Amino acid sequence: TEIKFTTLGKTEMNQRLYILPYFAKKNIDEITTKDVQRWKLEIEKKGLAHQTKNNIFSSLRAVLGFGVKFHSLPTNPAIACGNFVNKEYKKDKLNYWTLEEFTLFNNQLKDFCIKKEKNNDIDTFIYWGYYTLFNILFYAGLRKGEAQALKWADYDPITKTLSVTKSIAQKQKDAPWVITTPKNRSSVRTIKISNKLCTILNEQLERYRDKVYLFDEKDPTWFICGGLEPLRNTSVENIFKDNTTAANLKTIRIHDLRHSFASLLVNGGIDIKIIAELMGHAKVDLTWNLYSHLYPNAQDKATSYIDSL
Repeated sequence: TEIKFTTLGKTEMNQRLYILPYFAKKNIDEITTKDVQRWKLEIEKKGLAHQTKNNIFSSLRAVLGFGVKFHSLPTNPAIACGNFVNKEYKKDKLNYWTLEEFTLFNNQLKDFCIKKEKNNDIDTFIYWGYYTLFNILFYAGLRKGEAQALKWADYDPITKTLSVTKSIAQKQKDAPWVITTPKNRSSVRTIKISNKLCTILNEQLERYRDKVYLFDEKDPTWFICGGLEPLRNTSVENIFKDNTTAANLKTIRIHDLRHSFASLLVNGGIDIKIIAELMGHAKVDLTWNLYSHLYPNAQDKATSYIDSL
């Protein structure tokens, strides 16, 4: 009850896929440090990312720690083993689209929505919801769950701001989706948005006013993207993949639109602290570690300065 639905889901998946297959037949007080070390060797063979392996290890260590704290397990055999060691020091390469690439995608998606309108497709405003969603991700840098959770009450066209106070978690046990808090305390934020994004939101707002019976933008019932319910992840993924292919663009993840936003600002010379605030990062260090290499000619500037002394 003290963790997010998404964290619970990931933890349960780690237990089911990577921990129970190895330890399910052992009594928990029979698990030794040697057993955990052998298990780590098996996990190493699976070719998982370093962070993924340590997330799985944390799940095992937490279960054993719970046994120590509440059920008189003498020791936690996972502690002596330590985390997985990262044998590779290279940074993962960020995948993102340039403004030109996103514009190609955007034009393709706009054509898709216009065709739906011409065919008098029911709930055309829903299709424009995908268009609005992807533009929010690219031009505001929100996480997908944050953008899906936005309601019209969160948008202020006068101040040109979005209030990010919640997120959507999908594929939950007891419900298709639930509203949760954002990722961390810094993720709760009010951000200024561009005129370009305001125009897209205002156009979608007019579609609601025109197409949706009894719609009231001040009523906290209505999602910006989706109507009475948020857009479903499966549909969002399919629309994104189909239009990426149709636009003949390189494949990226939907989350990479967030990286694209950061890259856009970095290359515009925007201060890293402002980027961190807009993106809701808990620490500027995180933003810097992710995006510092995108700053153009940073090392050239450093060496040129030294040469000028």
